[in-house]
Amino acid sequence: MTGATVSPGTEIDQALCRGAIYDALALGLSPPTRDVLSRLAGDGVFETLADAAAVLDASVRLAGPDLSSCVQELAQAARIATPLGLERSHERLFGHTARGKISPYETEYGPGGVFHQETELADLGGFYRAFGLDIPPSRRERFDHMAAECEFLSFLACKEAYELVEGRTEARDAVRRAQKAFLRDHAGRFGRAFGQALSREADHPFYEALGSLCAAFLAWECQLAGVPSGPESLPLRLDEDPAVPMACGGCSLAALGQGDAPEAGEGA
Repeated sequence: MTGATVSPGTEIDQALCRGAIYDALALGLSPPTRDVLSRLAGDGVFETLADAAAVLDASVRLAGPDLSSCVQELAQAARIATPLGLERSHERLFGHTARGKISPYETEYGPGGVFHQETELADLGGFYRAFGLDIPPSRRERFDHMAAECEFLSFLACKEAYELVEGRTEARDAVRRAQKAFLRDHAGRFGRAFGQALSREADHPFYEALGSLCAAFLAWECQLAGVPSGPESLPLRLDEDPAVPMACGGCSLAALGQGDAPEAGEGA
């Protein structure tokens, strides 16, 4: 698609493209296991991501860096990355606790207090379960990992596309309300600061580019949803709970049951 004029996509196209970028962020932020690296190196992965960014850039003109440039930088960094280099950089950046050099956990930022953290984690769990999702216990992961939040938003974007295809207007509107609320209260609140910190502190081009895409895309999404974008920096909360899990083990959100998930509104 390089050098070609890209036409704005339909609402369905735009939802699927947004889902693709969220999915790439979730994948990139997960530990670089053999499975993750295999998926990153898959045929056409970054070509598809570049096409998605181009459609979004052509569809909605918003302030900030264009998404295509961010994706191009990520693709270039991925081409020269080695498994060992990514593993070492990921460990240096995120460590094995909730507070490595860069914390990917939302509730480690902002107001202190264990009760505040527990309330936010419960709210996140409510969002996931409202759509029939949960993190498998085997993953040993909290709801507030940035990868899990991006994966959830990818799911919502794809569900929005599905409801558009089916012509279910009320269900589509419910999904959009959930996306807006989740951005406002969670991913959009800390994602920009997290992404910029990751880009700034990264010692590997892949994570530097990934952080830039994360910050730019979440700011873009907040503008599109009409909610305030989070600040460029956030301090860690003062109290630290030593009983934290190991770093993200995949963050895959699994369906709780079969059939259509229940709908959720802003009060999810």
